[in-house]
Amino acid sequence: MANQKKVLFIEDEPGLIDIYHLTFDAHGYQFFSTADIEEGMIIAKTQQPDIILLDIILPEKSGDSVNISAKQGLVFLSRAKSDKQIKDIPVVVFTNLNSSADRQKAKELGAVDYLVKADNLPDEVFKKVDKFLNQ
Repeated sequence: MANQKKVLFIEDEPGLIDIYHLTFDAHGYQFFSTADIEEGMIIAKTQQPDIILLDIILPEKSGDSVNISAKQGLVFLSRAKSDKQIKDIPVVVFTNLNSSADRQKAKELGAVDYLVKADNLPDEVFKKVDKFLNQ
């Protein structure tokens, strides 16, 4: 499909990845996912998705240790918006963090929207993404 829309989902919860993969597949989207921000940068550059759904809390790997509460999503967002190859890809933050400080930081870094996972069902998220891409 030449105009098949692409979504990149950067998320570390396998169950959510599966649910959203099924949701976007059912609507004809090509779906890519990763829990790793480095891999996310590579996928974004090589696949040029139409939109990125980005969790904020993603594991940070450093040597042999992993910080599972790191806000690696904000690191990704900052890097993506500074990269001329992918800076124009819209990023929707999709997280369970609901503080005004997190919302403000995401907007400052260039997120086009901020959705709280607990407040949105998969079909609602799909509809918001689809509506955004078809405006």
